[in-house]
Amino acid sequence: MIKMKDHYISIMVLYAVALHLSWSIILLFDYAAINATAVNALARYIQPPGFLLCVIAAAAIAALIGLATRAPWIILLLLPQQVLLMMSASGAIEAIWLSQFADGVIRSRAFIAADQLYSVLAAIGHTAAITIHALRLDR
Repeated sequence: MIKMKDHYISIMVLYAVALHLSWSIILLFDYAAINATAVNALARYIQPPGFLLCVIAAAAIAALIGLATRAPWIILLLLPQQVLLMMSASGAIEAIWLSQFADGVIRSRAFIAADQLYSVLAAIGHTAAITIHALRLDR
């Protein structure tokens, strides 16, 4: 957490905002990015690709608003981002389990784990950040 003028801002949530905005911008220019494992886990359930990039961007913007506001109920604005991170993490875990990336490339479990573990750790870290953020807002 970063403290700015008596207000705490989560570095983990900012990381997820940057990640999701980056994915949105990349998808804006090239839908081939849907074959990336973390994005593909989202694309399986959110179609068409144009709508997917809007959903990802909206979740990131909602999370920014949630961080900037002090009202306790506003923590709900962080939940869409949490759902997207959990979906991406499940796609990474599936890829590790199957030894296959979303685009069909087969690699060892260790290789895919080393490549995709950021997604799982981001989801776990974001969960902790939301919990801490919610506890701070109650005070």
